Amino acid sequence: MNNFTVVDFRDEFYVKLFRGWVVISLLSKNAKFRTGVSIGKAAFVDFLLCNPNVQQRFLTSSGRTQQILNIDDFLYQDNIEFGSLQDLTDFSKTCSLLIQSEYASFERRDGEVILQCLKFPPIDEIGLVQRWKLEVEQLLPLMGKSLNVLHNIILKASNGN
Repeated sequence: MNNFTVVDFRDEFYVKLFRGWVVISLLSKNAKFRTGVSIGKAAFVDFLLCNPNVQQRFLTSSGRTQQILNIDDFLYQDNIEFGSLQDLTDFSKTCSLLIQSEYASFERRDGEVILQCLKFPPIDEIGLVQRWKLEVEQLLPLMGKSLNVLHNIILKASNGN
């Protein structure tokens, strides 16, 4: 048995935790979300960061980017039609850890959980975070819409309409 423990921060748990923190912090810095961002919208952005094919279709159908041919579209299917987009459980667990560690706070406003970033992650130093930052900046102009509208854009794009 080892007397020391080795923590691999590339583990999916730590990546999810850090990505959730980055998403909340980037959204909180935007003027639309200065008073906080709903957990649903933050989870939606996190979902899009995890699913680049869906993100591409979403941005294309919103007129934010041009469609590109991606071989992954043919090889890998998503399960958006079966409600995977609506599931907040995984992101909520991440948020509860961030709140418990005092990286974020929450309040209930009009029956909705609103998140606010308390400590901001080091964004300038990490390449992957730079990619997330650019992707979130592309998504921000669309985040003023309701979650129903945002979900419908994805469903419309995934059905080819």
